[in-house]
Amino acid sequence: MTADNRLMVRISTEKKNAFINRAKIEGKNATEALLALIDKYIGQGENQGDELEEIRQRLKTHEAEILSLKQKMEQEVGESAA
Repeated sequence: MTADNRLMVRISTEKKNAFINRAKIEGKNATEALLALIDKYIGQGENQGDELEEIRQRLKTHEAEILSLKQKMEQEVGESAA
């Protein structure tokens, strides 16, 4: 995509930093996150069902990681008690 226009917005440093940090958590840069928000706002965004499915998949991955860590922790506690 070629950028042909700029949109300048005044925002507090606190909100800017929070936005940038949130975008990083989602694996995006600020421009990607802002463009996604604009697309959603004007009705050209991704299907919410796709986004929901992505969230479900991430949750499933995190749940599996937590279970694995819990099992590892229980195993280590059992070994140290023996």
